Amino acid sequence: MTEIQATDHYTQVNKLYTEHFGSREQVCGIEIGTKCGDLTRTILWALPKCQLYTIDPWEHRDGAHFEAGESQEYHNTNKEWAERRLMTPEFQGRIAVLAMTSEAAHKWITENNPGKKYSFVWIDGDHSEDAIKKDLELYDPLVDDGGLIGGHDYGLCPTVTDAVNKKYGQVNTGADFTWWVFK
Repeated sequence: MTEIQATDHYTQVNKLYTEHFGSREQVCGIEIGTKCGDLTRTILWALPKCQLYTIDPWEHRDGAHFEAGESQEYHNTNKEWAERRLMTPEFQGRIAVLAMTSEAAHKWITENNPGKKYSFVWIDGDHSEDAIKKDLELYDPLVDDGGLIGGHDYGLCPTVTDAVNKKYGQVNTGADFTWWVFK
């Protein structure tokens, strides 16, 4: 990934969220795949009143593709970066970092906020076929009418592209392999 593509991804999400949610007073979202917190900060800066759950287990998995297959040291470093970037006075009271799998986080979120709907869910976590399908199955029902569900690596990662196409058919696409649908 080049620097230009990464910038395009962040710019795409910033533009999408700013245009769709504007200056709404009540925006609450979920991000699956925190990594080092770069996109998380982009979301929080784009939506200054947003409350955000960000989820990442920061765990190595043998045979996994993309970040999940990286060494545990890689994950530990990303977690440290994320904590430094996100646990600041600027974001205090606006973010909950859930260091767990997206399935465990779904259980925690729904048990602690029964019936709550969310403005958006952004999926860029585990890229395995089973995990993508499970994230779409679990998190799609949590998105409120008028909200959006989207993610990253559409058109780049066949498991992501196939699962998204099977669930939604046609989706919106943007810079750096982003995808989204409005509910």
